[in-house]
Amino acid sequence: MCLNNNKKNNSYNKGQYNINDNTNFIMIIVNIINSLHFLLFKNNTRCFIFHSLESYNLFMNKTEEII
Repeated sequence: MCLNNNKKNNSYNKGQYNINDNTNFIMIIVNIINSLHFLLFKNNTRCFIFHSLESYNLFMNKTEEII
């Protein structure tokens, strides 16, 4: 994830980084859960791909709101 460093307000920047750190942490947890789900149920490849795309879209929507 590449953050835009050309923001004028430093306090806004700090808030932005904190929110991004939290969303990255949440995304790591979501991805681990998805991976475990995939390992436990190998037949559900389509479900795994769908959940990964869904979580990625949610992550992108969050970052777009912040930026």
